[in-house]
Amino acid sequence: MIASQRFEKIIEMVNKRGIVNVKELAETLGVTQTTIRRDAEELERQGKIIKVHGGVKSVDQKAIMSNLDEKEMKERVENYEKKDEVCKKAASFIKKGDCIFLDGGTTIAPIVKYLKDKSVKIVTNSMLVANAFHDNSSELFLVGGKYIAEYDMSVGPIAVSNLENFNFDYAFFSCAGLDLERKLVYTTEMETMLIKQKAMELAVKKYLLIDDSKLSVRGFYTFVESSRFDAVICNDSENLKKEELPENFIAINK
Repeated sequence: MIASQRFEKIIEMVNKRGIVNVKELAETLGVTQTTIRRDAEELERQGKIIKVHGGVKSVDQKAIMSNLDEKEMKERVENYEKKDEVCKKAASFIKKGDCIFLDGGTTIAPIVKYLKDKSVKIVTNSMLVANAFHDNSSELFLVGGKYIAEYDMSVGPIAVSNLENFNFDYAFFSCAGLDLERKLVYTTEMETMLIKQKAMELAVKKYLLIDDSKLSVRGFYTFVESSRFDAVICNDSENLKKEELPENFIAINK
């Protein structure tokens, strides 16, 4: 297959699916991944696709996620199995009697079921976490403040002030996206970011929990450098080039 034919097929697949990984493109077109990366560089130069970590993305797909985009996604529980895998791994670090902070978002909530009978103290601003909590051996402290129904969480100055009363062995965070090349973690708006930043200050160990769909997303606000976390935990993915992953990245298998 000559280059022009590959270009047409790459553009067709990317426009149809939004994001396609390099390995799949190479197998579909019967060429090496190196060839696909060269093709992607040329197509990006022409403005026809966007290169992302481990793959390529349609130019029509929104590059920066805002809070409005997240609100539109609120009713969609995406990638639950992957998030559950990540939370199970994260829970394995927690010991009996630990004090922990749980961030908001659908990525974090599944961890609650893996904390049963660990007699932990949980602090959160998330109603998703509170609604998932059913454990007589542990304690739950719900931070008050301005309630945002779109995210099922409390934010604002009162929430930040409440949070300052606690200290944590571990804090677990979600995000809108992670850029492995720039080593930056993103959120979509300011109010939830302030809660995250305060919890980071109060925790001894800090973990970022993501599924692989977050690897190609940039949010409106830069939250923190990914190196600030003791570990970034993600499900294993064909989009991950193991040799390029930072030392604090944990890719887990089922």
